[in-house]
Amino acid sequence: MLRSPDLTYVYEVSTAYVVINCESGYEEPVLEGLREIDAVKEVMGTYGNYDIVAKVESPTLEELRETIICKVRRIKNIRCTTTLMCAKYLVWA
Repeated sequence: MLRSPDLTYVYEVSTAYVVINCESGYEEPVLEGLREIDAVKEVMGTYGNYDIVAKVESPTLEELRETIICKVRRIKNIRCTTTLMCAKYLVWA
């Protein structure tokens, strides 16, 4: 792993963006359910092919996967999801 000598490595983060289709009229309850999940850092309603996009972050890829499968995808009135896994990135102080 390469890093700039003038930056201090703090931690590695696993991130995904999950785009969500909901049952019609249930966008707000789904947004509220997403906001209750600690690993969900941002949620936004969208227009177009998807109803909601959620940014999910976890310290490990395994925790990220578990959050998406066991928490996000089980929220009532979610019809389908598409997960966009991000390449690992480093956060510096």
